[in-house]
Order: sequence, then structure tokens, then C-alpha cells
Amino acid sequence: MTDQYAVIGNPISHSKSPLIHKMFAEQTGQDISYEKIEAPLDGFADSIARLRGKGYKGCNITVPFKLEAFQLCNQLTVARAQPRR
Repeated sequence: MTDQYAVIGNPISHSKSPLIHKMFAEQTGQDISYEKIEAPLDGFADSIARLRGKGYKGCNITVPFKLEAFQLCNQLTVARAQPRR
């Protein structure tokens, strides 16, 4: 079964993410789809709800939706920087 992912923004047509993720999936043998989704400026939460309903495994969020995405989170974790070697 193909895992579905997306990048969501407004505008989003310029994004290279689908190409990058497709190349990565091919190189690592993963079966994924990764698409661009332009959410309405006043409809980000509804767009996320639709993706969840369709079984999407995850998405990347661009400006202007980053703060809204943060507010929709069920769980937050602290990112820890890894020491350089």
C-alpha cells in the first residue's frame, strides 16, 4: 500500500518537495506518494482534517500556516541539536 504525504502552503506551486521526496523514495525503496496542496488562507485546519480522513501519514507545512499547524498539534516535543563530529 502506498503511503501518502504532502506539502501544504499558499502559494505552493513553486515547491520542489514532491520531486525531492520522489527521488528519495526511489533511492530507499519506499512506496510513497507526495503531492503539493494549496490550502485556502482561511481553510488550513479543514485541509488537514481532509488529509487525516484520507489516511495521509504526514505532511510538511510552509508559510503562512506554520503557527496554525503548531496550534493543531496534539503533542509537542523538544528538538535536540546533535553535536557535530
